[in-house]
Amino acid sequence: MQESHVGEPPQDPPYGWLVVGTLAVTVTVSYGVLTYAFGIVLVPMQQELGWSRIELAGAFSLALAVWAVAGVAVGIALDRYSPRILLAGGSALGAGLVLAWSQIHSRLELYLVFAGLGVAMATLLYNSVFAVATKWFRSRRREALTAITLVGAFSSFIFSPLTGTLTADLGWRGALMVLAVILAAVGIPLHAAVLRPAPRAAKEDAVTPARDQVHAALTSRRFWFLAIALALGSYTWSAMLVQLVPFLIDAGDGIKFGALAAGVVGIGQLPGRLVYV
Repeated sequence: MQESHVGEPPQDPPYGWLVVGTLAVTVTVSYGVLTYAFGIVLVPMQQELGWSRIELAGAFSLALAVWAVAGVAVGIALDRYSPRILLAGGSALGAGLVLAWSQIHSRLELYLVFAGLGVAMATLLYNSVFAVATKWFRSRRREALTAITLVGAFSSFIFSPLTGTLTADLGWRGALMVLAVILAAVGIPLHAAVLRPAPRAAKEDAVTPARDQVHAALTSRRFWFLAIALALGSYTWSAMLVQLVPFLIDAGDGIKFGALAAGVVGIGQLPGRLVYV
């Protein structure tokens, strides 16, 4: 007689934890290069190019807006195609655009590059990473997402001081070239080697409940209030990160000190992520 397994928690494929570890590393690098670097190089860009800070920050705002819109398309694509293609391709796109960023000489070039970076952000940052990771888990999704976000919290702590040091030693163009190489060297091979479609059972278990809950969520005022609050909070956080280092430089501090301060602020995310996730 076979033993009954009714009531036992569903088993998650062990390979899912390799996926989680890979995504934790790549999302840390992606955030560091695609988001945190901008505030560090903002003042050196302004000094060399002679453009206003508003014009430069506007390019980053454009990237955030494109990220929000493109995120929907990326989510649909992840349901249809292999995450290996999308995230490895996103790493190549992001690295190529950061390299292009290092060579800009006109406002048009700047805004075109950052529009493209918004697409890369939608492909490489938390929205897509969470979508990929959850398809591998049925019983331990919370732990998987917690692991990714806790590692990702170190992104600013690592990349803000790194970018500050590179900028001080190599100039902002040289710093961006190095960051482009880092993004490509980490993201492309790891995504290509490790990511693959989740097993059908885990994938269907992850997707079906979400589909059942979409209508209820979209018709709930609580959902929209939460979405608006999170969006406003994210934009406020992004604005602070972009302007913190320029503010400190204006106050007389060096770029290395400003970058270190930004990194310390970033590490403060850890306690909040433990509570929130």
